[in-house]
Amino acid sequence: MQNPAAFSLEGKTAVVTGASRGIGAAIAGGLQASGAKVFGLSRSGTAPAHVTAVKCDLADDAAIGSVFDHLAKTGERLDVLVNAAGISLPASATMSELQRFRDTLAVDLSGVYATILAAYPLLKKAGGGSIINVTSINSVRGFPGNPGYVAAKAGLAGLTRALAADYARDGIRVNALAPGYIATEMTATSFPILRCMRIAAATPCSAAGATRTIWPAPRSFWRRPLRPM
Repeated sequence: MQNPAAFSLEGKTAVVTGASRGIGAAIAGGLQASGAKVFGLSRSGTAPAHVTAVKCDLADDAAIGSVFDHLAKTGERLDVLVNAAGISLPASATMSELQRFRDTLAVDLSGVYATILAAYPLLKKAGGGSIINVTSINSVRGFPGNPGYVAAKAGLAGLTRALAADYARDGIRVNALAPGYIATEMTATSFPILRCMRIAAATPCSAAGATRTIWPAPRSFWRRPLRPM
């Protein structure tokens, strides 16, 4: 049995985007359960129990900046940033394919970079920390009908590699998690039910992942010692 104390995050502060549901909510709740003070950002302004909910639209650079300005002014430290927010827009008769593409990248890629830039001064002030970008298996495996989502996640994987090289000197680690098919509200609206079943059947476990399995796997990311390159 694992020793819970080995994963204690007492005294640490984390910001998790997309904390209202799905993978973001699971990670926010897991960080909080391990002792961290957690701020959960989402458009709805909701978050798991004991996580401080902050309403923020990641397509709005000014809104993102104001969140981190407030944290700085109130003396909060920042040790962990998890970028889990993302959208997957279904085809629409009222939206052009190009606009759908742009709107997806605005949140899933540009919004993530804006969040990182806003968080960077706080992470540096704390002496370093960890940035985790949630990409997707579709950053390397495309799926039909949603090129904006695939392009955004592939771009985020590249951004992660670039910033890992840039921020290492400040003791800030930048890593990516690329989940496979996880049963969430977003994936349910992104795939027809029969295709969901086929995807799940093709996995080694013949089943989709569940958000309750998300938290235990990445805990080593939060505890790894800082060793700048």
